[in-house]
Amino acid sequence: MLLVLIVLKLNGEERSVPNEMKAESKHLEHWVQKLCTISPSREVNHPSSLRQSIDIIQKGFEKHGLKTRLQAVPFRNKIFHNVVVTINAESKKDLVIVGAHYDVCGNTPGADDNASGVSGLLELSRLITQHYPKERPPLELVAYTLEEPPAFGSSFMGSAVHARSLKERVRNVDHMVCLESIGYYTEKEQSQRYPLKAMSLLYPNRGNFIAVVGNFSSKAITNQLTSALKRTGLATEALNAPGYVTGVDFSDHRNYWKHQYKAVMITDTALYRNPHYHQESDLPNTLDYKRMAQVVDGVFAHLMAFGTKMR
Repeated sequence: MLLVLIVLKLNGEERSVPNEMKAESKHLEHWVQKLCTISPSREVNHPSSLRQSIDIIQKGFEKHGLKTRLQAVPFRNKIFHNVVVTINAESKKDLVIVGAHYDVCGNTPGADDNASGVSGLLELSRLITQHYPKERPPLELVAYTLEEPPAFGSSFMGSAVHARSLKERVRNVDHMVCLESIGYYTEKEQSQRYPLKAMSLLYPNRGNFIAVVGNFSSKAITNQLTSALKRTGLATEALNAPGYVTGVDFSDHRNYWKHQYKAVMITDTALYRNPHYHQESDLPNTLDYKRMAQVVDGVFAHLMAFGTKMR
């Protein structure tokens, strides 16, 4: 069958990418629906729901032939778990991490925050297993527990445990990519807000874009990811700022910064745009799965280019 090709510019040269190497919006919607039907909500006070989440995520990875492992995350006399997959583990090159948290805040379904990020991680794993070359750098895909309150900002966050384990193992890390709330978009005027008023003079007033957020040491990664996302046709904005700027460190990437690893967050900006943020109305039918697929395509293109002459 004749493949329909799209052309992307990677590293300044033309490359043809077949449609079969693109994310499928129907897959993303499937995983969001699966996670959002878990009841009660998948949060710290409902360990059984978090275990159901783990089962869904493991099956999602294993469906593509990937072997998962659980990383223990102790909190309040209970043990929670990150779900971890390592690809090209035998490689001695510096590690690249892509992660998303699967827990929610309180009694909410958490479609955007953050079933969207986890579904992106699972769809990314499909593309990676089918197309990522063995000579490329090792990847670690991580579904984190305990990103939300009451663990947020503490050493008990799942990402804090993962980042600390890398440091203790003296594992060289090139960078980390955090998928945090990637599904909500709107064309409504004045729908986009910012933590600093001055930012509204520099950035769009409509919430129809994806943002790549990093600190100053992560600027090169921010730029590379922004370029890859823009090539999908998705409106993309970039910000590099210190962690004390409100919102810049509002997810799992913050814990890699603490160990001087480069890390960036890809986000629809969550509370600065989405009226359903941390509400019971954060439902699967509020998400834009076509744009979510473009986010996954951009991250995949970035990973495919990583380690080539651009580095």
